Amino acid sequence: MIGSLVLMVVLLLLNGYFVAAEFAFTAASRNNLSARPERSARWAVAAIDDLSFTLAGAQLGITIASLALGAVAEPSVAAVIELAVGSVVEMSETVLHTISLIVSLIIVLFLHMVIGEMAPKNLAIAEPDRAARLLAYPNRVYT
Repeated sequence: MIGSLVLMVVLLLLNGYFVAAEFAFTAASRNNLSARPERSARWAVAAIDDLSFTLAGAQLGITIASLALGAVAEPSVAAVIELAVGSVVEMSETVLHTISLIVSLIIVLFLHMVIGEMAPKNLAIAEPDRAARLLAYPNRVYT
């Protein structure tokens, strides 16, 4: 169960990486990055120059991470909730499982929206050039 929860966190962060990359490379200034001497700036410019490929890679990463998150996280979180609630309240297994399923879906959706989507998007939009430089090397490895 701990391994599944760790994998859930990794998938949330991976989803966040791809979302941030998508917005950073779209919003970054090619001119500003071209003027910088760092290798990461050159890699970011290369990603911007091939933006269709970069965005396709980001979308593929987002899709895979999101699907894997749904497959891994919901059962793991539901199991934790079932253990916690089942030890405190006496109820039928069917009711307990249904409640755990609903609550786990709400928790996973909230975490996915905040950690996997909104926060990375806002960070990348706030400082697109910096985000593009930070994400350039992993993007280069991925694509």
